[in-house]
Amino acid sequence: GNFVHWAAARGGLAQIPIAIRLELLAQAADALAAAHGVGVLHRDLKPQNLLIDDRDPAAPEVRLADLGSGGLREPTALDRYAITRMGLTERLAADSSGDSGTPIYRAPELLAGQMPTARADIYALGVMLYQCVVGDFSRQMAVGWEADIDDPVLRADIASAAAGNPLLRLADAAEF
Repeated sequence: GNFVHWAAARGGLAQIPIAIRLELLAQAADALAAAHGVGVLHRDLKPQNLLIDDRDPAAPEVRLADLGSGGLREPTALDRYAITRMGLTERLAADSSGDSGTPIYRAPELLAGQMPTARADIYALGVMLYQCVVGDFSRQMAVGWEADIDDPVLRADIASAAAGNPLLRLADAAEF
């Protein structure tokens, strides 16, 4: 199941040890970095698109899912990997609108009509980090969110991933 359903089956996100929540999000960042590494943006990153493989309950693993809203940020990436350009790939490369995605996870620059970038996906990771730390996937980031986070390191990590200004945001999901 997805991260939301998986957490609900365990009594809710707040009942899962913070170390496990953070580890799952770190795995999601690794998967996102791999996608970005081949030139693919997710554009709808959210807990419902993180599938949890818990065949080993002591070490659950994340699978990044639903790249249906994704698109190529660098069409030449296909050439590097000898991937044939077909109709769908060409369409995705040409479709650079920023109007896809779930509103709570959409970066401010997308709401302002700017082009999607890897930093917009990282913003979504930052929102999910905030939600994982507070233990509630329905919690939205709003002015004053910092008061919800006691740990100064986690507060700084959230701020660097979910900065309103994309130039102040982490540039690479691997940094996350």
